[in-house]
Amino acid sequence: MSSITAKVAEWQKSPEGKKRIENAILNIVVGIAPKHPNQNVVTFDTMNKLADILIQNIKDLAYERLPSYNAINSVGGALEGLTHTKPISIGRGMYSIDIYFDNESDLYRPSLRPDIYPSGAYDIVSLFELGYSTKDDATVSGVWHGKQTVSTPHREGLHFMRDAVDAYNIEYGDLYYTNATLNI
Repeated sequence: MSSITAKVAEWQKSPEGKKRIENAILNIVVGIAPKHPNQNVVTFDTMNKLADILIQNIKDLAYERLPSYNAINSVGGALEGLTHTKPISIGRGMYSIDIYFDNESDLYRPSLRPDIYPSGAYDIVSLFELGYSTKDDATVSGVWHGKQTVSTPHREGLHFMRDAVDAYNIEYGDLYYTNATLNI
């Protein structure tokens, strides 16, 4: 798998790679022909199925790890918007697939105090993925869905995307000459 990792890293540094990656949260690179006897020949249909598998694994891990109904309700709409591009050739028998949210507005959440924080939270999924801490454990209170609510000053990252990518690379990397990369 180290040879594909090196090729992915090289492509990610190219102008085309940088441009494609900045628009995607995840990127999968797949080799079309097997490099070892234990690898499968990869068709475009297989590439699309591999992307669908990774998307489903992200959703499954997120729903398993989200701590409450409110968290699931807040993040779930965005997760249902995960989709992917068609495989795009990046040269030397390698193809790239970007995974992204099809509706960016699903990522946005308004602030409990729009008078103080008018921009709200742009990327709710990344907040749950990476975690966050407020300065001096400050909280904000306001009305959320008709109820007085106090924000959480600290939340550990759930790392459902990172762990889904790691599991994908372990399970499918050598078998399909593929490597997924998380870009958040």
